[in-house]
Amino acid sequence: MFDPGLIDLVMGLRRAGISDGRILEAFETTPRRYFLDPQYYGEAYGEQSLPLPCGQILPPPLILAKLAHFSALNAEHKVLLIGAGSGYFTALISKLTRRVYALERYKSLCEMADARLSALGITNVVMDHRDGFDGWSGQAPYDRIILTGSVESRPQKLEAELSPFGRMVYVCSEGLKIYEGGVETLKINMALPPLEVGLSKSM
Repeated sequence: MFDPGLIDLVMGLRRAGISDGRILEAFETTPRRYFLDPQYYGEAYGEQSLPLPCGQILPPPLILAKLAHFSALNAEHKVLLIGAGSGYFTALISKLTRRVYALERYKSLCEMADARLSALGITNVVMDHRDGFDGWSGQAPYDRIILTGSVESRPQKLEAELSPFGRMVYVCSEGLKIYEGGVETLKINMALPPLEVGLSKSM
């Protein structure tokens, strides 16, 4: 069913300077409200963070669009996503890449995201319940590693799972950084809630 909120969301991203047609199309064809509890449907397409189960949040669309932009994704990339949350960002980047390996420390969130992705017919994503800071060496190397929360410094263990020409995108106290070819570069100011270490024991 057509969702007019998606048009407003995409127009807002355009006004904010997002011009990549592939990224805009991914947003336009991925209903954000589907990844929220029904009580937040009315706010789904605004430019704000929204609550998720397990005390987590769904970042604003512009933040996610910028993460996708600086990841420079293409249709041949294999991506490791740390912090799958509701599955929304996973769904977005699945439309821009060959395969996504998405990790989530909360089991209930992982199962919920997996069910939503399956219901949408998204088949190039593999979800797993594990500590993202440990990576997923069995599927490495990755062309892109994207962290959806902030870290104090670049995770060295994840760095080892990058392909020789891979790129890691993450946020720390200084802002959004990319690590590529042994060089770390600060790109823009950006803030995200911190990524938590370890598997959740209760959710």
